[in-house]
Amino acid sequence: MKEFEILDPTAGEESPAWELAAGLDPTRSRRVGLLDISKPQGDIFLDEVEECLVARGYSVMRYRKPTTARPAIAEIVREIAESCDAAVVALAD
Repeated sequence: MKEFEILDPTAGEESPAWELAAGLDPTRSRRVGLLDISKPQGDIFLDEVEECLVARGYSVMRYRKPTTARPAIAEIVREIAESCDAAVVALAD
């Protein structure tokens, strides 16, 4: 397994240690939810992520918050949790 160093730009000099989550089991986990939080260019980023996932045989479900100013509504969060094996969120411009 590859080693990665994950940096938190908000943590200053002392970034906490992070452990990567286990990857999806490609024999069982096939649905990935993509959540666009309505930031500029988030859809472009998620289009590329979707293309990569579909090319690897994953099913993709797209979601979008109506505005970046508020948290995702409970119904969207619940639908992602119930319908998807993993999720990707486009967080920045």
